[in-house]
Amino acid sequence: MTDKYSHQPLQPGEIRLVELHPSPARRKLIRRIEHFSLADAPAYTTLSYYWGNPALTETVDCDEPHSYLNITKNLRAALSSVAASAKTASKKKDTAHQRVFVWADGICINQQDTKERNEQVKIMKDIYERAEGVHIWLGDDEEKDTLKAFDLIQKLIRASELHPASEHKHSVAHMIDLRQRAEFFGLTPTWDNILFVEDATVAFIDLLERPWFQRIWVVQELAVSRNSHLYCAKSSVDWDILIQAVRYSMAVHLRPVENFGRRLALKLAETRESYQRSPEVHNPGSQGEALQGLLFRHHDWSSTEAVDMIYALRGLSSDVDDLGVVVDYDIRTETSYIRLACNILRRDGNLDILAACHRNPDSTSSLVLPSWVPDWSTKGKHTPLRHQGTSLEAYVHFAAAGNHTHCFPQFFDDNSTIQELDKRGILLDGFIIDEIMELSPPPEMGVLPKETPNVLRDFFSYYYGRYIIYAKIEKLFSLRSRNVRYFTGESMFDVYWQTTVAGCMQPEGYDTLREFFHDPQNAGNWRVTVPFWLPPMWLFIVFYIVMALWNALIVLLLCCICQYHRRKQKHRVNTAVTEKLAHIRSSQWTFAKTEMGYVGLVPRSAQLGDTIGLFKGGKVPLVLRPLKEHDESWRLVGECYVHGIMQGSAFDESRCKRIKVY
Repeated sequence: MTDKYSHQPLQPGEIRLVELHPSPARRKLIRRIEHFSLADAPAYTTLSYYWGNPALTETVDCDEPHSYLNITKNLRAALSSVAASAKTASKKKDTAHQRVFVWADGICINQQDTKERNEQVKIMKDIYERAEGVHIWLGDDEEKDTLKAFDLIQKLIRASELHPASEHKHSVAHMIDLRQRAEFFGLTPTWDNILFVEDATVAFIDLLERPWFQRIWVVQELAVSRNSHLYCAKSSVDWDILIQAVRYSMAVHLRPVENFGRRLALKLAETRESYQRSPEVHNPGSQGEALQGLLFRHHDWSSTEAVDMIYALRGLSSDVDDLGVVVDYDIRTETSYIRLACNILRRDGNLDILAACHRNPDSTSSLVLPSWVPDWSTKGKHTPLRHQGTSLEAYVHFAAAGNHTHCFPQFFDDNSTIQELDKRGILLDGFIIDEIMELSPPPEMGVLPKETPNVLRDFFSYYYGRYIIYAKIEKLFSLRSRNVRYFTGESMFDVYWQTTVAGCMQPEGYDTLREFFHDPQNAGNWRVTVPFWLPPMWLFIVFYIVMALWNALIVLLLCCICQYHRRKQKHRVNTAVTEKLAHIRSSQWTFAKTEMGYVGLVPRSAQLGDTIGLFKGGKVPLVLRPLKEHDESWRLVGECYVHGIMQGSAFDESRCKRIKVY
């Protein structure tokens, strides 16, 4: 009777490699599992994949040692893909089939042995760096549209040669006539080709939103690899070709709003390119960026174990030793997060790390942390204001504390018990400037009040929901009162649109953005007309029906006008504006007004009565909530944008005092 495979202990510096059968069958897939010194290991390929549902497993046999393994269904498919690609490569080279060795963490690391996991994770970067290449497995073709996606990738590459994006003349989003889109990709304008372009675009976007792109471990696996090739079912593409297609698709505004997956791919590419540019790449001990920057860039990724958000980026970081990051799965995740936050604050002497302390009210995280310690495991994580949600990752220059760019935070309650980790506090130098007195609804699309009748909820979810939100935003910003001026002397509408993009004027520039938002024909500027009073639902329904009938009569005329206008008008604002607006519309932010009349953006979790503070070492203001159980103590809600004080004009050192934040 065949026994289940049992991992034998590894010696220091050793790894396991899986040798695949030259002609694998359903169960007959693994030839042997051997131990090798990493320095003397034979040529091997590393596997980068998404584990998938752990409950969906398959049994595969191993010849040496004679045993069997239960592995996830997705790992089984990934190993078969490696074997098939190796066989195809041998046929192309017309050579005898060579031994195929693979390293896959699901088999080559004993996941039940914490000591072994600690040691193998420490050398994970070296394992991927020494490999011949990485085989990226995205999964099977569940939607049956993978071929269309890969076909579109090649068409995007060809289109980039025919229509360079640098000419700024091509915008697929502005091609109302779908025949133009087909011709843009070098296709004859038939209905079949028109439908192909639309279907392939959806498949392309879906491909980039597969789970692999959001797995935190793939960042390192991809960054350090010599060669990277993606496989999905029987289709494949080189990583560099994929990124070239992604960049071009965004440059020509192919579905500009649906860019979440493409942004993730571009951030992966940025980390890989940054690491590969390093002059010390492939030298022992070569490491690149600061861990904090990597964590900010890859905040949207996720991991099965929360502590892996740090461990997975450790090999790419240049400062893990300074920050005391040691791989140890026996340490509680909360302890690792708190230590990292304390060490970064002590070393850097600024409050930049607090930009990640943006608590999502919908979070399901079970970690118990002080409010000033980022929870890197939170789903739907927060993009710092200084990143603006753009793929450019160019920091916006804020200096809310003026010239007081350094701080020396002190910590207290360091002897808290394991059960009281959230009671550890930090002392900050600063002062409370104002209190939040008014909040708008989060600027989400399609949010209806609870009193809306169910029968109407679906039909009017977009129109009436947006209508209510805009009405309240107009009231908060006093947009109807043309004589009202902000304390900076600006009109309230100018304050509104600058707040909408959180003060980020680049790369377009102030004048271009102002023209963009003041143009009433631009649907992206959020400028809508609503009456002073909010009508009842029945009146809105009547108004909507009348307008729908009217629009139906003139729709052809409008299409002709819009098409002429878009052909005539140059595309003045690039994709970054769309990304900035998507950043604000991501439901992480809401507009706020303070007692003194300041307006700005605050976290969605902010409440009436929360306060806004300015602190030494902080580039942006912070929203704080007073604690009832502690006098003169606060909890951090998150960073915020307050128009008119982001460059230090409101900072007064004489008002600073020590403020306790738990």
